[in-house]
Amino acid sequence: MTRRHFINALMLCGFPVGGVLAAVTALVFLEPLGFRALFAFGALPLVTLVPLSLWLLPESPNFVRRARGVPRPAQQSGLRTLLARRMLLALTLFVITNFCSFLLVFGLNTWLPQLMRGAGYQLGSALAFLLVLNLGAVVGGLTGSALADRWGSRWIATTLFLAAVLSLGLIAVPLPTAVLFVLVFVAGAATTGNQVVIYGYIATHYSAGQRATALGVSTGVGRLGAVTGPILGGALVAAGAGLSINVGVFALVALVGAVACAAVPRPGDAPDDAAPESRVAAEGVAA
Repeated sequence: MTRRHFINALMLCGFPVGGVLAAVTALVFLEPLGFRALFAFGALPLVTLVPLSLWLLPESPNFVRRARGVPRPAQQSGLRTLLARRMLLALTLFVITNFCSFLLVFGLNTWLPQLMRGAGYQLGSALAFLLVLNLGAVVGGLTGSALADRWGSRWIATTLFLAAVLSLGLIAVPLPTAVLFVLVFVAGAATTGNQVVIYGYIATHYSAGQRATALGVSTGVGRLGAVTGPILGGALVAAGAGLSINVGVFALVALVGAVACAAVPRPGDAPDDAAPESRVAAEGVAA
């Protein structure tokens, strides 16, 4: 059984892990040091991890083979191919899926603490919800990707979107604090965690010659959702909308994402190195 999704998730879980560290840092240092110190902490990776990445990260095997002049199997590639006929539908649906996912990720990470404060929680408790949201994202990304390696990522990603609809919808209902923490954990797993699964879904859907372009287009255009999420949350807060209305709107976005994710057509014939979604699922069942 291939482990491409899980290995991909190990790398991409750096995002929610960073979110956990950001929440912990805010809980510990915000009041005594102020927000400027938090910005200084955020700048540390620019002077540490970026140079190390340039030095230590290996190049992709396909690029290395091409640079050495090693021939590779003939395969269609490029944006022009992705915009042709049936492939255009898949790319469009992946754009919608990414748009919805990014909107949820950045909307919730930006506004959840403020929304919880508006619901009556103190600053420390509101930041604790953000911490739990990102802990759920780590668990959801790793677990969802492990399941996608076995069963294929289409229905795993769709199921996580539906879990986001359910958890966000229940957050809108007055419930005990302990239950809210559980629901926020599930929401983190089903939003930021699901984004990890979606990356793997797109990568395994296309051949090696199409993969980078498809990921670039679908995530590049889809990142408009990363802009829309905070703006949408801010507009709702400015209009006087409370926690229930905000999470209700986010739940509707998750529902649209679930429909788009499930509607992506299966890939056609592809080269052996494509590792299409259907083959991943077949290998999982065979295992």
